[in-house]
Amino acid sequence: MLRTLSQLYLTLVPFLAALLAFTIGHTSYTIYLPIWMIHVCLMLLAAWVLSSKALPSQDEDTKQLVICAYLFVIPWVFIALFGGMGPPPATAEGWVATAIEQQVRYAILLGSGVFFTLGFALLRNQLKRTG
Repeated sequence: MLRTLSQLYLTLVPFLAALLAFTIGHTSYTIYLPIWMIHVCLMLLAAWVLSSKALPSQDEDTKQLVICAYLFVIPWVFIALFGGMGPPPATAEGWVATAIEQQVRYAILLGSGVFFTLGFALLRNQLKRTG
């Protein structure tokens, strides 16, 4: 039951982040950071529940798949922060007013791209080895 809930939660994360970002819009960081921290804890708990049986395994292929899965989950931990930032500003004044947040958004997108690339590279190697 807990594994099913964990899988469902991690599956819904991208949709929930997009829904929050585009419906609620920009809010104060004093509101969205605590909510984001709770969300991070829930995501890490869900990832741990789903990988807890595979981590003690001595099989290298299994461990590499777990690492690959974490490389796909880690970016969403940070991308979920966009829920409080809202969509990017439409005007130059909006960009200037939220310059630090926009820099954080850019860094998150850049870092997420690196994690996704590493995850796909590991997945490619894993699939290549298995046939």
